Amino acid sequence: MEQPASFTTAVVPPGPRRLLTKIIDHNATFYPTKVYAAFPRTESIEDGFRELTYKGFSNAINRAAWWLDETLGGSVDFDTDLSTFAYFGPRDIRYSILAVAAIKTGRKILFPSNECSEVGLLSLMDDTGCTDVILGPAEMSMPLIELALALRPDVRRFVVPGLEELVDWEEVPQYPYDKTFEDAEHDQFMILHTSCTTEKPIPILYSNGQVATLDAQRHMPENEGLLWWRLLPGKRLHSSMELQIAHVFSCLLLPVYFDATIVLGPGDQPLTASMLEQIYDLGAVDGGLYSPFTIEAACHFPIALSKMKKLDFVIYTGGTLPRAAANALTSDGTTKLHCMLANNKVGVLPIYLQKPREWFCFRFHPWLGYEMRRRNRDRRFELVIQRTPQLAAFQGVFYMSPRARVFRCQEIFDPHPDQPVLWLYLGPADAMITFAYGGDLDPLPMEEIIRQDPLINAAIIGGNGRPRPFLLLELAADFERVKEVVLDRIWPVIDAANRKCPEYIKLTRPLVLFTDPGVPLRRTLPGTAYVDRYRSFGDYQEDIDELYDRFFMKQMALPLRTR
Repeated sequence: MEQPASFTTAVVPPGPRRLLTKIIDHNATFYPTKVYAAFPRTESIEDGFRELTYKGFSNAINRAAWWLDETLGGSVDFDTDLSTFAYFGPRDIRYSILAVAAIKTGRKILFPSNECSEVGLLSLMDDTGCTDVILGPAEMSMPLIELALALRPDVRRFVVPGLEELVDWEEVPQYPYDKTFEDAEHDQFMILHTSCTTEKPIPILYSNGQVATLDAQRHMPENEGLLWWRLLPGKRLHSSMELQIAHVFSCLLLPVYFDATIVLGPGDQPLTASMLEQIYDLGAVDGGLYSPFTIEAACHFPIALSKMKKLDFVIYTGGTLPRAAANALTSDGTTKLHCMLANNKVGVLPIYLQKPREWFCFRFHPWLGYEMRRRNRDRRFELVIQRTPQLAAFQGVFYMSPRARVFRCQEIFDPHPDQPVLWLYLGPADAMITFAYGGDLDPLPMEEIIRQDPLINAAIIGGNGRPRPFLLLELAADFERVKEVVLDRIWPVIDAANRKCPEYIKLTRPLVLFTDPGVPLRRTLPGTAYVDRYRSFGDYQEDIDELYDRFFMKQMALPLRTR
């Protein structure tokens, strides 16, 4: 079973140590016509795509930086408590523009999730010293904003410039930014956060040094094959990622570090099958970066699926992809399918590309400094990163945890049964569910409430990579199991559990599954109440897939992303 190589004597070259701002401005100067992004000219994709060059991208960043100074009041330092502003807006390249403008002006940009409660949003703002909120026109009237800021009348609100205004061709003066990598390495410029299903999400601060560890992956030796990023250079990548961290990584870091062109759809509209078809037809797309849900949903639309199958590659991230969807996508043997495994603190993990039939397998680059540690409770393996001084340029997590010696990724794996260098991903270690669009849920409090009903012997909630959660129930009594009758009897306790989570991830009747009396949920130890989640879900995988198939069939107009 493969473990990372020892680095006590190995010679590891330093990473490239490049700043995002310097790469963008370098490209703008020496490759001004190189295309950074493509996005619809109007609200209608039929009107075609506008291409934004690096010269235009750099100019838009400068325009945004000057606007931030004028609007928020002067340039500030990174150590100033009031240097943070929050941004809510449509999923377009203004996220990228404002993030880099924050670097140049010495500010931090907070990207809160739209699913935060008002209490959670105010907690984030308090923890990060955020006193200004920049909003898109539609976001000005968001109930979350109205409720939260009604409690904080001191917070200032501003409307973000329109996208066309920011990317206007007229040149503006270069905003000065003279810091070297050594000067700016530990400057924090972007703030994301942990799950908003709690009332106190924890801020996650990103520095220039940490994001540069993604850039450093290009300098890892490829002795055992090609790394994942080899899919990207020179390619036009369509991304429909919803969650803020995934959107920023796909629209800013991936194209800038790996020489890809990002292709986006309308940022204020849900992605539909017909829209996906138009993007493929008019956007000259080479590859896609999607949630498992988007791929699975596309499989129900033959035209969209046929066009997706013509892409050079498809990358998925944010959960596990059902085998049926993967098989449908790769049946012609022409589309490369790859899973991008990422962590909100580690970033994108360095993984080797695998053979087409091994798309679900992982082989990590040893310069990650990883170890697979066996867990005592279920004998499975957890991915752990060990601080290694020689690998500092590649271990971004320790920028966030400078005193830590190890970082547990909270991701669980099994070894491949035949190939000891490969690993099979099972899911989060702590039962946390990551949904198709990137949001997450800790199901344990809900399961505890549901188990209080005397008719229920055991209950587990799943849904990794799916649009919504499902509930797998083991009933206590062997009585006539007419589903609707049973659901009517137990729904009050499920309704009580639903009050613990936001509307968009509440349990619904169509996604409740009863176990077969002959196939009870597996226990971690015989005779105990502790359910082995992974093996239990595996026993019912076909039933779970059919459950979601019926869910899709009833919602054929369902967008390929949730909002």
